[in-house]
Amino acid sequence: MKFFTLITFSFLFATNFFAQSTSFLFTKEIKLKDTMQITDEISHFINKKRQKGFIFASVDTFFFEKNILTLKYYKGEKFYWGNFNANFSQRNFKKLNRQPVDFQKFDKILDNSLNFFINQGYPFAKINIDTMQINNNLLNVSISMQKNNFIVFDTIFFDDKNINLSEKFLQNFLQFKQNKPYNNNIVENIDKKLQNLEFV
Repeated sequence: MKFFTLITFSFLFATNFFAQSTSFLFTKEIKLKDTMQITDEISHFINKKRQKGFIFASVDTFFFEKNILTLKYYKGEKFYWGNFNANFSQRNFKKLNRQPVDFQKFDKILDNSLNFFINQGYPFAKINIDTMQINNNLLNVSISMQKNNFIVFDTIFFDDKNINLSEKFLQNFLQFKQNKPYNNNIVENIDKKLQNLEFV
């Protein structure tokens, strides 16, 4: 699961910040293979700016002539992470403290936090980004975790009658322990492990 936090947030505030920004020019020589390459170059350029805290960076116009790509873009102000308010461990968010806003790093932390709960018996857990507020170039975020139902492993069933393996053997081999918290990593590896059994 990936969290795409930037798109909606940036468009809500972009107009006000762009009005106060200065435009810049960027040029790059490229050997054009197809028109999609120009789109990829522009996207890559803007993403690099946004990863450095310029979350409202945007291309206004571009020109391509004689293998030279020229971009007129708005960089905008630079923003830094402020305070994080969450109802689960905030240890990983401390890595972002006062660092330039980078939504890719933020999304990765959310993914890791969610996966932790999914592998601890909460396969239906969800993370909600409740609010994002800017105060003096600091982006403050409020996040909540919904664990939902706690699930444990129970029993392994096989429809294929040709598989002649004891349930105890399979539980040990697959690390599928009865009454242990659901672990998504174990479930996702079941097929791979069974394929490694020559006699299955």
